[in-house]
Amino acid sequence: MSAKDYLTILFLVSIYAVSALLTRQFGDFIGEYLDFGALGMLIYVLAATLETVVAPISTIPLIPVASTLWGPFVTALLTIFAWSLGSTIAFGIARKYGKPHVARFVNIKSVEKFEKTLSEEYLFWNILFLRTAIPFDFFSYAVGLFSSIRLWHYILATVVGITPFVFILSYASQASLWLQIVAGALVLVGVYFGYMKVKRKSQ
Repeated sequence: MSAKDYLTILFLVSIYAVSALLTRQFGDFIGEYLDFGALGMLIYVLAATLETVVAPISTIPLIPVASTLWGPFVTALLTIFAWSLGSTIAFGIARKYGKPHVARFVNIKSVEKFEKTLSEEYLFWNILFLRTAIPFDFFSYAVGLFSSIRLWHYILATVVGITPFVFILSYASQASLWLQIVAGALVLVGVYFGYMKVKRKSQ
């Protein structure tokens, strides 16, 4: 990974950790003044969906807040739905309109890094693994541009792939500091191996 990749991941992990710490300290305030019920859930889903279309905006720091408001399980389900929906939209934009339109949303060079990882052999399983390991949604655009996978197969690989990552983030935000450190380490290890796979294939 490049230094920029490391800094991006460390930044996201850091702001997630700070968000988790703050929500533990100010949970009562959050519950009293930020709980807008179904409207709040809708806003969260829309924000998390937009995140995956207009990468690299990230709603990861909002997960601890959402877990405080609605509980880790509900937050995980909302996040899985939103990220899957956003990934499907990104996939559809790339598949239908091609590179010129993709470049309006993300850095096209970041998308092209994934091209060689999307060979037709074991395509579904490669996508599932990379969806697990890579939280940034340049990947959805890459799959739409450079693979022949069917939409429903892609949706299935996306949902299965992101589910462990989302549940770890949702429950870790309510856990003890040591469990948060373990969860963060697991996420970082997964991201590292995902990027190493992309790097080997792109050489």
